[in-house]
Amino acid sequence: MFRTLVYMLIDSCWILLIGIVLVFVIPTGSVGADAPSTISYIATGETCCGEDPHPVHGVATSDGGFVLVGKSIDLEGEWQGFVVKFPPNLPTGTLWLEPGEEFSYQWSYSFGSDGNKDGANSVAATEDAVFVAGFITNSLGLIDRYLAKLDLISGNLIWNVTFPSKHSSGESAFESIQLTKDGGLIATGFVAGNKGELEGFKSYGNPQSGNAFLMYLDAEQISASTYNAKPTWEQFYNQALSGKAVREITGNERGYVLASSNREEKPVAMVLRLDGNGELIWSKKYPKHGELTDITLLRTKGLLKGFALAGHRHLLDGGVDGIITKISTDGSVVWNNSYGNPVGGNGIFNGLDAGNKKLIYDECWSIQSTEDGGAIMACGTGIEGCDPYPEDTELFAECIEDPRNTWRSMLLRVNQKGDLIWQRVDSYQFVEDNEGGENEEVPSSASEYVIITNEGHIASITDLAFGIGLQLLEKE
Repeated sequence: MFRTLVYMLIDSCWILLIGIVLVFVIPTGSVGADAPSTISYIATGETCCGEDPHPVHGVATSDGGFVLVGKSIDLEGEWQGFVVKFPPNLPTGTLWLEPGEEFSYQWSYSFGSDGNKDGANSVAATEDAVFVAGFITNSLGLIDRYLAKLDLISGNLIWNVTFPSKHSSGESAFESIQLTKDGGLIATGFVAGNKGELEGFKSYGNPQSGNAFLMYLDAEQISASTYNAKPTWEQFYNQALSGKAVREITGNERGYVLASSNREEKPVAMVLRLDGNGELIWSKKYPKHGELTDITLLRTKGLLKGFALAGHRHLLDGGVDGIITKISTDGSVVWNNSYGNPVGGNGIFNGLDAGNKKLIYDECWSIQSTEDGGAIMACGTGIEGCDPYPEDTELFAECIEDPRNTWRSMLLRVNQKGDLIWQRVDSYQFVEDNEGGENEEVPSSASEYVIITNEGHIASITDLAFGIGLQLLEKE
């Protein structure tokens, strides 16, 4: 995505904080008039989670903290999974969490073996435990589904378990989990994938083969201090590639909704509606949506009104727009709207217009519903690079000069009709004060996941060029 070697420079700036050079950080951005303001922006670097940490998911915890998960680079240059707990009751403003400082992350946990592909894709938390789901490479070199239970306060491992693909030579992984109303856990992802065809997950790739599944573990299984049983039940869906996200539907409509894509050469967005045992009720394709990355339930006054699909699609003449597709409870399309190309900003982004749509990528990865039937979507916005345009001299020059080569995180808030209510675009800004002069360094960032806490605050999990961030916003 926007990854560069800039994090090396920025890490060195933080080291200089100990010496004669003062480096401080302030969040900067373009904020709509109705957007909630920032309470705090918390960040940490490689000390917690390994080289080049890339967060992809997170959850608010019962004690007021947050747990973030993702993948980083191990000692042999491959992926490893990480989990990090940000503590509750942190002060307002911008804060750098580092061991030895007044405030730090509460704990971190990593898993996997050096030189193999391992990673964390999703997390859920109870009052006293954290469940981490992803993938790990086994002793035969195959990738298996991986689930771990950690203590919420200490981060100590309680148990972990792998679920190999039913095909002995196949690979599998968890991509999304959610705790259920009855105290169980529902999980999805893919099984029966071909070895070597795992490109990645979330914003760093997609599985290239396999088929989707849904697995249910009951309350007794996940609350135990050891795990030694089979899943309560498991269903497989040969028409779908991988479960990108799963949401439980409660009430009279009890069951689940699964975001996925079909298994054709050019995947098309697909939604599967399932009953309480994972049996298929209906499945529908949405060729106008583009890449489907997340799904949420839309409710008004407690009544289910449909579902909102998040993602992005490539434009015919270049560039990428964020997209939300609203569908009814039977899967019919209600509306389909594109978003992106934000204007303005601070510092190097001051005075920007909407820019050239051919150049700008608005990539959206997460969506959460709001009480009024609308939604908030989390995205990254920026220019992927200028290398594709050298033969178009004018476009290449425009690309080189555009500050949007530095990516920014973007949150979009829409109402139940898909109208944009507010958006905000944010980045971290490093200001180096050395011998009377100031130099600004703005690292790239992107919002990977959005959380709405029980108190109504909005939390944006951000992938920063130098590490991991969490921006906490006021209530609307």
